[in-house]
Amino acid sequence: MSAFWTHCLDHFERELSAQQFATWFRVLNAEESASTVTVVAPNAFVGKWVRDRYLGTIDSLATAYFGEQRRIQLTVAADKPNVAAAPGSSANTL
Repeated sequence: MSAFWTHCLDHFERELSAQQFATWFRVLNAEESASTVTVVAPNAFVGKWVRDRYLGTIDSLATAYFGEQRRIQLTVAADKPNVAAAPGSSANTL
């Protein structure tokens, strides 16, 4: 797990109830490349819920953490090999 994703999880664990955190964030994974953070949800339902409610917060946390904007991509574990997003934008495959 990346240091950035650990930072995000710490943030959400402080902000959400234990049940919300366990349901929506403990099940996520994240991977980093030079300019992208890919958040991987276990299924489309969880991915859509996180995207709709927290993608903006994850994007803000990334900008603060890295000191520059990073592309945040949200995908479902089964869809991972087919992920594509426009450079410089927060995107998802859901």
